[in-house]
Amino acid sequence: MLKKLLIILLLFCMIPAAMAETITMTFVGDCTMGNDYRWFNDERAFVNVIEREGMDYPFRLVRDVFMEDDMTVVNFEGVLADKNTDRLSGTKYNFRGPTSYVQILKNASIEVATLGNNHCTDFGNKGFRNTQKILSENGIGAPRAEDYYIFEKNGIRIGIISYISNVYERNLKKLPDYVSMLKKEKGCAAVVLCIHAGKEYSFKHDSTQQKYARKAIDAGVDLVIGHHPHVLQGLSVYKNRNVVYSLGNFSFGGNRRITKENYHSMAIQVVMTFEDGKYVGQQLTILPAINTGTLDSNNYQPYWATGKLAQEVMDILQKDTDYKLSPYVEGEGAVQAYIPAK
Repeated sequence: MLKKLLIILLLFCMIPAAMAETITMTFVGDCTMGNDYRWFNDERAFVNVIEREGMDYPFRLVRDVFMEDDMTVVNFEGVLADKNTDRLSGTKYNFRGPTSYVQILKNASIEVATLGNNHCTDFGNKGFRNTQKILSENGIGAPRAEDYYIFEKNGIRIGIISYISNVYERNLKKLPDYVSMLKKEKGCAAVVLCIHAGKEYSFKHDSTQQKYARKAIDAGVDLVIGHHPHVLQGLSVYKNRNVVYSLGNFSFGGNRRITKENYHSMAIQVVMTFEDGKYVGQQLTILPAINTGTLDSNNYQPYWATGKLAQEVMDILQKDTDYKLSPYVEGEGAVQAYIPAK
């Protein structure tokens, strides 16, 4: 799939090949490599499925794409911890998986696990810091708020920042300086914002999500990727930058059961193009997916959608997108128009 996609992207891009450098990034939504701490004796729980099936299981059917890109980014909802120490009280769910589950991400060629979400402190600030430490020690970027991550390829740097909505709101005034620091002081040619915002189970993005995305782009961010609603939401383009409002769930151990309302998913693949180290444009491709192989009971194993299922994903996205999406093509995904920087 990916090889065909890259050929198409080169045909779309009008940048001279000898002068251009590209970085291919794949983004998927909420991934919980664990489950609520009360479910560890439930045979349907994520940890017991992994015990039976092995560490490669969750991403086995999709890692072909992850292994061929430059960077794969997941939203990591939960904590890696071997005990329930410092569990946050007063919350409906507290998600954790054993610390050894970092290997699940490594086996799937996942380079970044964003932590700017509402489950990163399910086991207190200590649980969050330990999770961030485990990820980082295993070569996986773990950005959250002021803890940015920088990806580098052939001397070109891309900064990844990650926020939950309330923290983002408090830091909006500082955002232009933050992005400027990443570009001017840290040498990032582009910056990506991953933001956890929106109303859960709403297929329509709201005015706050739109405001957050536009404020980010006004501040110098070059791509906005959203999650939190647990279902798909649409796309927009603002000042020649792509915005994706919600990626939906991907491999999500937070649900033992699943319904037809929230089994649609996707990956968003973005190819950024650089000329002489300067960002010059981006092209986005939608790769429709389904986040479970079985209905009613979640099997935590997403797969690429084709045919009718892929079109269902595209229809959901189109209803919340203010421009006509390019169609899905079997084996290629839905390749959108190249957007030059201005």
